[in-house]
Amino acid sequence: MNFNNPQALTPQQVDSWRSYLQSKTLIQEKKKKPVIAYAGTSGSFSEDATIKYFGKDSFRIACKNFIDIFKNVSSGSSDYGVIPIENTTTGSVKDIFELLDQYDCFIVGETQVYVDQYLLGIPGSTLEDITDVYSHEQSLMQCSDYLEEHSQWELHPYSNNALAAKFVSNEKNKNFGVIAGKRAGQIHNLIVLEKHINFLENNTTRFIIIANHPEKDEANKTSLSFSVDHKPGALVKVLNIFDKYQLNLCKIESRPSRRKNWEYKFFIDIEGKNQESVLDKAIQEVIANTIEFNYLGSYHSNLK
Repeated sequence: MNFNNPQALTPQQVDSWRSYLQSKTLIQEKKKKPVIAYAGTSGSFSEDATIKYFGKDSFRIACKNFIDIFKNVSSGSSDYGVIPIENTTTGSVKDIFELLDQYDCFIVGETQVYVDQYLLGIPGSTLEDITDVYSHEQSLMQCSDYLEEHSQWELHPYSNNALAAKFVSNEKNKNFGVIAGKRAGQIHNLIVLEKHINFLENNTTRFIIIANHPEKDEANKTSLSFSVDHKPGALVKVLNIFDKYQLNLCKIESRPSRRKNWEYKFFIDIEGKNQESVLDKAIQEVIANTIEFNYLGSYHSNLK
């Protein structure tokens, strides 16, 4: 829910965020086999996350990009979407925060996938054959140390590493390599040229699960976004509200506001099982002290 001008709201409107959520929440049994949208194609790490969260028998639809996932979910064409949002090596995935604010979707869950990167090529190729490497820009960054050892290779950012694997497989060019997961190589008939090439062993990506309605079953995490006046103390005043109600902020991310140069929007994650009354009171005060506010969802998290 997006309040574009919270300071102009009446007290009744400030209170309306809870009734809004209640009206949007589906009070019905979840579908036994919901439609899940993810980015890429078979063998992508996004599909791995989908299988981990929803099970290997889940009904999955591959989308070309993240925007298509949000469009599918917001329109109801897909029940859920699985989106990478953060990696332990390279940080946040760009544009996801803006898409969360742009589309009427809610975070309803999250999961994590260990990302083990492989260099793959077509059957018959060798490491010495490679001149060009294709992969998603995040995967290229996660393997930057390894790639620096092969600085003669031409790097080609691709929309998705599994799609890059499919491309290399179809091209049948011994000079083309791809950085992707081992399962992507198996699916697209590629061989392993080098394994475990990411420079951090604990390379892990966090994925959020989105829906077009809130779900709060056993929620222990809440995500919000807001903007404040560009003046001294405005951000501190809002952050002090969470301290006042003893709410633990486990993440804060700033992104360009897109309203004015060098002004920002803040995305926060609140950790812990909080009584609704406490969270409600805190959010009401946050709304009253921000110029834009968006509730992104409450959900269960078991990340370690």
